[in-house]
Amino acid sequence: MGINWDKVQFFTRAELSCRCGCGMEPDPDLVEDLEAARARARVPFPVTSCARCLAHNSAAGGVPDSAHMKGLAVDIVFKSSADMFEGVTALIAGGFDRFVFYPGHRIHVDEDPAKPAPMMKVKRETKP
Repeated sequence: MGINWDKVQFFTRAELSCRCGCGMEPDPDLVEDLEAARARARVPFPVTSCARCLAHNSAAGGVPDSAHMKGLAVDIVFKSSADMFEGVTALIAGGFDRFVFYPGHRIHVDEDPAKPAPMMKVKRETKP
């Protein structure tokens, strides 16, 4: 079953779908879990990337087996470390257990069952 975008409160179809315009959308369970975490956190989750088709993932420098290409990942940049703390706490409480932390309050979080979990990694480069 697809996503009922009329019921999605905190995110838009445009910010979660592939940015190249191909129409690829995120997994409905990811959207549901993001919505629950966002409601719990009560701070914005500004999305920089979510679902990505193969071409967009390549252009973005994504890894070949990226969870973004399954619609199971989202990159978020928080406005402050306090917002990031609230967001990550809410994501963990909501069951997310795969995180990559980047400089500048940026994170990658995914629900790809094909990847090992739990996992937290810190990257030093600035590209999420």
